Amino acid sequence: MSQAPVDPAAAIASGQFTKVPVLHGITHDEARLHVWGMEMGLYGGKPLPDSAYAEQVRAMFPSDAAAILARYPRKAYGSASEALATVWTDALWARPALDSSRALAKHVPTYAYEFAETGGPWFRQTPTTSYPMGAFHTAELPYLFAMGHFEDLPAGQQPLADTLIGYWTRFAHTGDPNGGGAPKWQPCSAGRQTVQSLTATQTGPVDFAQDHRYPFWTSLNG
Repeated sequence: MSQAPVDPAAAIASGQFTKVPVLHGITHDEARLHVWGMEMGLYGGKPLPDSAYAEQVRAMFPSDAAAILARYPRKAYGSASEALATVWTDALWARPALDSSRALAKHVPTYAYEFAETGGPWFRQTPTTSYPMGAFHTAELPYLFAMGHFEDLPAGQQPLADTLIGYWTRFAHTGDPNGGGAPKWQPCSAGRQTVQSLTATQTGPVDFAQDHRYPFWTSLNG
């Protein structure tokens, strides 16, 4: 008799999943690509107006909007687009990533990363953006694979690609990304949520929770 489907989050929390090592992570500025799509679709490639920032926050987080707008004031960012992208990244990507790491680390070896390189390639034959894209969603892919829809890696970026490919292939082979002379990657544990930052100039642990305001998001009621 087949079992009923189980929500993945519930399965991870309860340990009811196949026990294998896990390597997972996000990019530092995940939602900047999504907000860029909003700019292109709704505003002709121009930055979001300030009013749209507040409207989007209120629409997605109705009960916590005031606290979020106070914690992420528009004036702290170069544009409303960057402000909204930061809110979405922290709330919809960073918090779930850290929650997942904590849950997984109770059961299996867990290696968490954040791709944070801001000097990577953009998409071929694609309009430039109204604001810095940072390490946007999918920005790590041309470092790992031959991606024809991306421009070529800029000068000086190949060493980072070599580091990522080394980590990923060693993990696929042994369940541990370490070796090959690469900077040590500590796995997460119940008491230590280590996240490996990956950039062209520095690879090592980063205070992911503080950077993405994890305590703030876990304090909200909504």
